Amino acid sequence: MFGLYRVWSRMFALRGYVTLVVDSAGSRGFGESCTDRPERRTMLRDRPKDAYAALAYLQTLPFVRADRSA
Repeated sequence: MFGLYRVWSRMFALRGYVTLVVDSAGSRGFGESCTDRPERRTMLRDRPKDAYAALAYLQTLPFVRADRSA
């Protein structure tokens, strides 16, 4: 799966974009996220917070235009 994200990140980088891949499952030690376990429900609830935190982090980087981030 991560290979696909590397391809996308490289494609965007070649066009002048900065990317950050957020791994909500791996960073919490959940491994895969397809099984309906309590951990998965927690991760799905917190995933939007992860995305907004990643955006806030990117906007602090000197080479990122904060006014043009999404």
